[in-house]
Formats: sequence, C-alpha cells, structure tokens
Amino acid sequence: MSDQARAPAPGVYCTLQELTQDALRAAGTLHLRRKSQALHAGAKRSSIRGRGMEFFESRPYVAPDEMRSIDWKVSARLNMLFTKIFVEERDRPIILALDFRSHMYFGTRNYFKSVLAAKIAARLAQAALNGGDPVKALIFDDHSRSESRLGARRKDLALLLGMLARSTQKSPNEMRFPQSSFWSAMLSHLYNSVPRGAALFLISDFQAFDQEAYSLLHRLRKRADIFALSLSDPLEEHLPSMGVVGMSYGDQEIFFNSSEKNLQKAYSQRYKLNRQKRADIFLSLDIPELSFGTADNIDQNFIKLFNGRW
Repeated sequence: MSDQARAPAPGVYCTLQELTQDALRAAGTLHLRRKSQALHAGAKRSSIRGRGMEFFESRPYVAPDEMRSIDWKVSARLNMLFTKIFVEERDRPIILALDFRSHMYFGTRNYFKSVLAAKIAARLAQAALNGGDPVKALIFDDHSRSESRLGARRKDLALLLGMLARSTQKSPNEMRFPQSSFWSAMLSHLYNSVPRGAALFLISDFQAFDQEAYSLLHRLRKRADIFALSLSDPLEEHLPSMGVVGMSYGDQEIFFNSSEKNLQKAYSQRYKLNRQKRADIFLSLDIPELSFGTADNIDQNFIKLFNGRW
C-alpha cells in the first residue's frame, strides 16, 4: 500500500519520508574493526607500508622496507627483523540483513520492532554512503526474501529506504507462522551471496536463534565481519501483572493469567537464558552485539556505533 493511501501511524509502520528523515540523522560514518579472515577478491583492499592505515600483519623484513615500519616487539621476540603491514580499505560493502518475521511486528513502547529495525537500517545505509561504501539490504520474512541492489548512489539509497518502508506496512493477513528452518535458510543465503570482506549487520530480535545456527554462522564469520544488532521490547523481558489477558498470533488466540507468580518467574528466566545463550554464541565467534530496545533512545546507541566503541 502506498504512503499516500494510508494515514501515518507512528510506531506501527513507517513511510519513506520518515525513513529519509531518520537517514539524515546519520551524520557520521561507520568505524568498524575488520576481524574476518576474508581478504580475497572482492574485499578491494591493498597492502600498503605506511602510517595512518589499519594494521594487518607482520612479515619478515625485506629490503627496501622502511625502518620506521619495523615491528620491534615481534623482531625482538623472534630474533629477526619483521615489518608491519598496513592495509587500506576501499569501497567496503555494507550488507544489512533484517529479520521481518511476524513477531517483529510487535511493540509496547515507541515502535514495533519492525519499525525500529527499519530506522536502524536507514541510518546504517546513510552512514555507509557518507563513507563512500556501497550498501545493500536484504529483508527476510516468514516465507520470502526481498533485497535491494548493492550501490553507493543516492538513487540506490532511495530504493533501499522505499523497500524498508513497504516492509513495515504488512497487513494482518500477510502474517504467517515462521518456518522452523528460518536461521538455516537465512544464514545459508547470506553465506552464498555476501561479498568477501564485507561488513554484515544482522538486525533481529533473534528469536529461535540457538546452537543449531552456530556452524553456519561460524562459516559466515570467516567470509565477512558480522555485527549483531539485537532488538527487544520491555514486555518480552518481564511479564506485567494484568490478570487474565488474551493475545493473538496469526489466526490463533491464547488467554493466560499474567499475574500468576510462577508464570512470571518462568517467563523472565526463559528470556534471560535465551539471551545468555545467544550472547555466548556471539562471544565465541568474536561478533560484537549491540542491543536496541523499543523504549530506548536510538540516538544513544548510534553514538557508540559511529564512534566504534562497542
């Protein structure tokens, strides 16, 4: 449905105009640490001996290497001269992979998680263009996939933002139960499509993300630098005491007593356990994780992201 056909519904979905304004709030560029082992064709990086570049590795000294580039610590430890090699990044692809399954269309505070994901992606895309990097978005829902083209022009950004806006505007009859193999399908597609050396942002609430996804994520981690942006809503962490309540999920409705103490305790424990399992997986793969909540100030987290302090 077009933006003109629907009146604005703040937080429930977003328009192209809204996302354009969000993108403009990304005044900086992305400062990301390269950790992947992907240094093959497609990464577009050149080895340069010099200062002010990103350190890559040390290798044995070969004339006419400059004396100022000698790695004295390694040389002393191995009793032979080693030279520091620096690398320069050029046109690093930025890939935004968004989870838009049915449960992302939920929120009790400022926005639905789907809208929060779109706003985050809009700023990341703008920041990529600010740094001259090509950017591409892939949106995975319960049973399909949409993707923009990889590009670094204003026209490419406009098309990407339009795709994001349309994806937040799903009607209830478009919501279906997610497939159990979602993460396997998503990570497999990313492994086969993400350029080597790219920076890959996974934007999701990471529901049903568990140890089964570890092997695929481990393979993908060798191909690209991965950054996990996890989304949540306060209601998902603590069950409020509201008596008997009903909730709908697709065509089904469930009723339960939210004031029951054992249910509240089990609810919170399960959330914390799942969050810790996910954090352990990311930590073991050296994948930074940054959390965004629907009740949080999105600007504060982006200060960390743009400064590379996370």
